[in-house]
Amino acid sequence: MEAQLKQQMTKAFWDLLEEETSIPRDNYPRTQVLLEEIIHMLCNFVPNRKDIHEKIKTDLVGISWELQSKLIGWIEKFQAPIHDKITRGWSKRNFTISQFLKLYYSHLDVVHKEVSKSRQKLVNGENLFKPDVPETFTSNVPKNIKTGRSLQASGNGT
Repeated sequence: MEAQLKQQMTKAFWDLLEEETSIPRDNYPRTQVLLEEIIHMLCNFVPNRKDIHEKIKTDLVGISWELQSKLIGWIEKFQAPIHDKITRGWSKRNFTISQFLKLYYSHLDVVHKEVSKSRQKLVNGENLFKPDVPETFTSNVPKNIKTGRSLQASGNGT
């Protein structure tokens, strides 16, 4: 029941945002609130860098035609390179501002969760990367060890 209510509230918010941005006007209050939330989330990627917070805030002032490219530029600074293909594809498409912000906010949430998970692993002393350790037998001898003779036969020997 709670999940269904949350889903309905989320849909209602995006519907209101779509309605608000469908009519050209000088003021977009809901969109501005969402932009402020996005700015806050971007600043959370670098919580102790007040200089970067100021750059984000001054760069993302107001709802403008350049907002989409500016937002893409900022998320690409914080996301894993695997996501670059997604965000580069956005700049080739024509979205309404509400469509883009919905897509962007969802992606920002994913990236934020990934970064938080990685930071928690660091705090716990876990290795973020898979170690490059060969598979071994119980005697700790690598299973795929090559002898000098097998290297010469394959052409890799000297």
